[in-house]
Amino acid sequence: MFVKDVELNKFQVINVDYDDVDDFEDSTATRLSCFAHSLQLCVRDGLKNASYTSRVLGKCQSLAKSSHKSSKIADLLEEIDKHINKMNITRWNSEYLLIKSILSIEKDDLESIAKLMENPVKFSTNDLIILQEIVDI
Repeated sequence: MFVKDVELNKFQVINVDYDDVDDFEDSTATRLSCFAHSLQLCVRDGLKNASYTSRVLGKCQSLAKSSHKSSKIADLLEEIDKHINKMNITRWNSEYLLIKSILSIEKDDLESIAKLMENPVKFSTNDLIILQEIVDI
């Protein structure tokens, strides 16, 4: 879910003010978290339970890590005018951006990039279908 997909008129704005010190001391009772972050955590937990998804995401993470360490891979990515996003646990949408960046690369180019890795990964057609389904969710 992204900001462009959210209809803001369906949400109620909540104003949390602490005018009294006693209210402030009991602030643990009021916790408002980012809805998008909460949603991402739910999705991530669900994906962990699907072994094939974890395996494919592991390939993505490995490719991303290699692409940011290898000058050969960086040169090839520059040549085809593409980049591979880094995954960052603190950024709630970094997995999504990583997957989208990998899917934006043609399969032949992806294979060429993977061959330059120290421990090459191979994305099967099924892997790419799974990644597309994750993005579509």
